[in-house]
Amino acid sequence: MTELGAILLFSWIPLVLVIFAALPPRQAVIFTFLTAYLFLPELRYPISGLPEFSKSSATAYGLALAILIFDNTRLARFRPSLLDIPILIYIMVDIPTSLTNGLGIYDGFTRSLGLAIEVGIPWVVGRLYFNDLEGLRELAKAIFISGLIYVPLCQFEIRFSPQLHNLVYGDHVHEFQQTIRFGGYRPTVFMRHGLLVGLWMSWATLCGIWLYATGTLKSLGGIPLYLLIIPLAITTVMCKSTGALGLLLVGCAILVWMKYAGASRATWPLYAIAGCVCGYLGVRVTGIWHGEQLVSLAESIVGGDRAHSLGYRLANERILTEHAARRMLLGWGSWDRNRPPDSRVVTDSLWIIVFGINGIVGLAGFVGMMLGPPLLLARRVSTKLWMHPAVSVAPLFATITVLTMVDLLLNSGYAPVLRAAMGGLAGFQVVKATQTTSWAAMVARMRAAGAAQTPQETPTQRAARRRQAAKSGGKGRQPTFEWPENKRDAP
Repeated sequence: MTELGAILLFSWIPLVLVIFAALPPRQAVIFTFLTAYLFLPELRYPISGLPEFSKSSATAYGLALAILIFDNTRLARFRPSLLDIPILIYIMVDIPTSLTNGLGIYDGFTRSLGLAIEVGIPWVVGRLYFNDLEGLRELAKAIFISGLIYVPLCQFEIRFSPQLHNLVYGDHVHEFQQTIRFGGYRPTVFMRHGLLVGLWMSWATLCGIWLYATGTLKSLGGIPLYLLIIPLAITTVMCKSTGALGLLLVGCAILVWMKYAGASRATWPLYAIAGCVCGYLGVRVTGIWHGEQLVSLAESIVGGDRAHSLGYRLANERILTEHAARRMLLGWGSWDRNRPPDSRVVTDSLWIIVFGINGIVGLAGFVGMMLGPPLLLARRVSTKLWMHPAVSVAPLFATITVLTMVDLLLNSGYAPVLRAAMGGLAGFQVVKATQTTSWAAMVARMRAAGAAQTPQETPTQRAARRRQAAKSGGKGRQPTFEWPENKRDAP
């Protein structure tokens, strides 16, 4: 490993301060998250009394310090909500887990501190900066652009094998044999595994498709968006990650459903997928079902090689689940105690890691953190507005979050910026039914943010404007935008 990686990693915190000094706070947050995730080296340094120092923890430290220095007034406006309870459980459960396993308060506090840094800080940052439509729209656009930036890097590694991390930082981050797929190479670029690259490219592609299909963004830099989506989608397919491609197709299907199925049924796909996730976890945790039929189905769809990989994971999960069931409530704690003694089982899935370490309490907090904000979106924003160009980014991130939870049934990694997006959904606020917002001002804000197409006034908004004009006698008032006033349609 060259010194460049260590220097860059330990310099990232002061560099984040420079970024905040040069850019508006929200843009600085987005730039920090994406640059760190896409380009910083995959290194980990142990620090006595603190969690390991990595690119995710360096990003969290840098953001926390920069917000305190440059944007502390926004931090002072932070107010906890009920949707923060699951993540608090997920973070704090390590303390009772360590105490019940005789590991001591220090061990539990250290693990809780690590989760607070790597999960809690991105969540709070999301609550601060992505809790409105404009913030989510900027984030979706940035994710799409990041995918475009990764296209030539992925194409290089698809052609010449995953070498960029080795060429720049002097080390391969993963077993090279796992990068060979379907007679070619699966790129890893500067991420820990090719699966993460495939998943990120899928989310970037889905953001582009969604922004274009809903009319939120029609061009970028004067180039029609569909001309940029095509090479991004092709590269995503060439990343050879079948699970990520499947999730991309499901995301596109959800978009089509929301667009044409009607407002009353817009939430059905999200509820159905979340129900399947919870049902899967239920039968796996209790040992009722071991997944043999799922392996047979995978073999008929994607072939024997991928089905064998799935079967191997499920077999390991069965061993880990049986071991975790012996300490069902709070789990076994850290130090590899979640694995059976003298066992060589592999822990691929994040859910089984959480269940083994923190038991059913930790798993409930984790699932609530992932699924709570997207499933409650309909209580904040009327489904009649979900495909509106000004609003569609909210259901986009709700969809990405739910599908990320599906991926974590088999894998263990997801981007820190998605933790921020979940926090944004948890703190998402829109104009209340008792308030009015100038439609002209809303259009002006979207134009200033670079929207390619001005959102059109919906029938509900037009009726509300006419009612307001009638009350004021049609004089001296600007057209107003009102969210639906009846209880059913209120956001």
